[in-house]
Amino acid sequence: LNPEGGATVSEMHRKTWVRAHQYPQPRLDWLPPLRSLQGVSTDRAIAGMDSSDGLGDAVVQLARASGCGVALWGDRLPMPPGLVDWVGPEMARDWLLYGGEDFELVLGMPERLLTQLEGALPYVAIGQAVIGEGVTLLDKRGGGAIAQLSLEGGFQHFG
Repeated sequence: LNPEGGATVSEMHRKTWVRAHQYPQPRLDWLPPLRSLQGVSTDRAIAGMDSSDGLGDAVVQLARASGCGVALWGDRLPMPPGLVDWVGPEMARDWLLYGGEDFELVLGMPERLLTQLEGALPYVAIGQAVIGEGVTLLDKRGGGAIAQLSLEGGFQHFG
């Protein structure tokens, strides 16, 4: 496999990506740690959904439903190993944000709750809620804007 002159993907990475696509693992392992959180005073303290239609799609929908903006840190996005080498950084980022079929949880919660999850399961903080609207992809935390994310880039169920 070699998209338009890019590097050839390793057999190990190819098998990992195919397995993840064909045999998605719902993140039920997160239910006990989320249930154990202390100090949740409202059912609106945590927002979440899966990234099956793309990470960008999930973050945009969560931001809209929560009435806030989001700053995503590009250097913290969970890039699959080998993908950048295979298709280049821009295509890899586009696939990560809008490709879907990941079935990872995307959660938004106050930092006080996030600190209570430390050590329970591995996670990556990839951004923060901000005042305003929209989702801005920054090159890094506090860095310059790379792109504004939208629902149009992701999978459309009915269109």
